[in-house]
Amino acid sequence: MFGKRLAELREKANLSRKDLAAILSVGQNTVWRWEAGEREPSLEKIQALARALGVTTDELMSAPSEDNKKAPAGSPGEGVKSKISDSIFDKNANREYFIPMYKYSTLRLHGDGDFQSVDYELVPFPCADLSPDPARPPFMVEQDVSFGLAGRGVAADDRAVIVDPSRTQVESGRFYLVSLNGELMLRQLYRSPAGGVIVEGDNAFRVEVPANSPSLRILGRAVMSVRGL
Repeated sequence: MFGKRLAELREKANLSRKDLAAILSVGQNTVWRWEAGEREPSLEKIQALARALGVTTDELMSAPSEDNKKAPAGSPGEGVKSKISDSIFDKNANREYFIPMYKYSTLRLHGDGDFQSVDYELVPFPCADLSPDPARPPFMVEQDVSFGLAGRGVAADDRAVIVDPSRTQVESGRFYLVSLNGELMLRQLYRSPAGGVIVEGDNAFRVEVPANSPSLRILGRAVMSVRGL
């Protein structure tokens, strides 16, 4: 609740996270963690936040306004369904997009382009770093369990990858979120000499899939990895 209220008041004050971090002499990532609910500021910082935002500490600690709440994550045990083409993708006043981030361990594919995860969170990301297709917006996949690609450049401290579902044509050597025989996975793809697709990962994982085989569905290309969110 505090994090949402802080984000609301910061936006009303026309301050970016970078601006607020500079005023408080903290890192921009610290402000993000406060707003995401991953950390709580000290009493001293709460007082400094209130001064920077032009409110009282009571106002800062009150509940966020109803019209500024973000979409809720699913409660434990419930599936949150979303079409890839209808993913939440919202631009705020600070030139950031809120992108849904799904946990790799719980992400499942259902039907034609639908996927399901136990929960998700909305993560802000700078607009300048993305050129999205509004009809097929990107989403994040969190590496809460290993992608199995550490030996291929996706390190364990890469917290997530951003997947662009508008990019499904295979570019050899790129990483893609795919469904292989019904199993969702992030893998490195190559065009095979025979015209099919080679799917590779760590630990000698290698499968060659014939062209147009229904066993392989390419859901989008991983366009970048994100560390330290």
